[in-house]
Amino acid sequence: MSIVVSAFPGVGKIYLKKSSNLKIVDINSVEYKYISKIANSSRFREPNVEYPSNLINKVRELIASKDAPDVIFVPSHTEVRAALNNAGIEYFIVYPNLRDKNAFIARYRERGNSEKFCVNMEHNWERFIDGIINETFPIHIKSNKITEEMLLDFKEYTDCLARSKQVAKCKEISCAPSNVNWSIVSRERRNWNNLDFAFKDYIDWDMLSKFGKIPDAIIANKQYQSYIVWRYLDKNKSKYSLKTRKLISKNV
Repeated sequence: MSIVVSAFPGVGKIYLKKSSNLKIVDINSVEYKYISKIANSSRFREPNVEYPSNLINKVRELIASKDAPDVIFVPSHTEVRAALNNAGIEYFIVYPNLRDKNAFIARYRERGNSEKFCVNMEHNWERFIDGIINETFPIHIKSNKITEEMLLDFKEYTDCLARSKQVAKCKEISCAPSNVNWSIVSRERRNWNNLDFAFKDYIDWDMLSKFGKIPDAIIANKQYQSYIVWRYLDKNKSKYSLKTRKLISKNV
């Protein structure tokens, strides 16, 4: 199954495409945003009115192909992200912290980006990052570098969800450059009572116990009890039935 990754400029997707053993397709927005034309022996380009729908169609085509790539990189442009959202195509977005601004501007200059590009990124850095942070549809990965290990983790996570829609996901995952710390919390709490025990390791039980309401059937299920953080449940016992409250008190 292909994973779609929106990569912020400078996180290393070009280098990764060259060095990774994964099959990666990097979609360049320019190819879809403009149409090249020749008139009077002069070459010029004009905006493509089908953009970004044409780019989204390409993503769908790649995902559905028999020889689908492992990873599909897409631009982090606002209109592309909005189109992915509208199309219901789940994706990961990898972007740096606000404090990484100076390091990234230097990185752009070192790799040969135009001064116009560097100045634009410098002036709009905060707006670009804040725009991404405020979006709730993608799965957020805060990192100044994308690695093959991260992509493999993304694939494992996506495959897990494909195997069982019973696992609900948190909308933000913070990670070190080469060590993804999955923090999956049931906010949607879909089919909790039928949760497959095989997916217990995909749940951040500490965070769930502290901030969420775990179904009584899960609390009473002995195979899950060693993972529950009882002290947090004890502070919120009023949420649960009398039988469950007794069980919580017994385990605190």
